[in-house]
Amino acid sequence: MPNEIELKLELMREAAAKLIGSDLLAGDPAVFQQRSVYFDTPECRLSAAGFSLRIRQVGDRRIQTAKAIGFSAAGLFARPEWERDVDVDRPLLDDSTPIPMLLGIKVRDLAPVFAVEIERRCWNIITDEAAIELVLDRGEVVAGERRTSICEIELELKRGSGSSPRRIETQTSTN
Repeated sequence: MPNEIELKLELMREAAAKLIGSDLLAGDPAVFQQRSVYFDTPECRLSAAGFSLRIRQVGDRRIQTAKAIGFSAAGLFARPEWERDVDVDRPLLDDSTPIPMLLGIKVRDLAPVFAVEIERRCWNIITDEAAIELVLDRGEVVAGERRTSICEIELELKRGSGSSPRRIETQTSTN
């Protein structure tokens, strides 16, 4: 179970457009559509226990991700994460995550709660000591008939400790 370390920042849509139009990030980003469906019980037992469960679809691939509360402060997250490929938009719950043990018999009550539909632009920032994935997400959160827009940047540490980079290159990401 690897720990995920990421920083999330909300952006105004105008700021996102300026970022895309700037020369701050070299190279063209990978651009793709994503749909993530988040699950919980009717009583929100997962959320109350500090967990999230989603299935994200990109093209034909579906990835189930469970996350636990770890450290978080001011948009910075360091938390345990369990990922696996799945074939359908229904969680596959076995002993590979703590969710069945946490929910017990209530695991059968898991159902979709909301979806996040976004366009993702992705760059890889490579330094001597670290690899950081920078993504710009723009889209909507959908819960039943309710919708709200989302626009954020996420920086995820993929390799290294992230301390004192000496050389920075931006590369196009493929995932």
